[in-house]
Amino acid sequence: IFDMADQKQRDKCLREVEIMKKLSHPHIIQFIDSFIHNNELIIVTEWAERGDLKKLIKDKESEDLQFDEPTIWDFMKQIASALQHMHDKRIMHRDLKPANIFISNDGSLKIGDLGLGRSFSSETLEAYSK
Repeated sequence: IFDMADQKQRDKCLREVEIMKKLSHPHIIQFIDSFIHNNELIIVTEWAERGDLKKLIKDKESEDLQFDEPTIWDFMKQIASALQHMHDKRIMHRDLKPANIFISNDGSLKIGDLGLGRSFSSETLEAYSK
């Protein structure tokens, strides 16, 4: 829920909604709907039942455990696949961190929180491809 009275906040939120609408991938939190109610923007997304990767890492550390290598490679594959999809759509995340990677009930990772995301400009795309 975001206050739509603040123009800067409104622009940021609407940008996030537009970015989310463009993305459909098994490792990206799915956009479901958005609407304005009482001057607040409500964004409805897929629910990640198991929280975020930051919490999972902290839980492992508190139990003095580590992820095994195959799990780490699987996590990297899922994240890379989602990022490739975003980049194919000319979208970059700009705030990728464990707190913005969510875990679904089946244990798969999903990138979320696209609030700082932006579309590649033609100049950015040109530099990216060189």
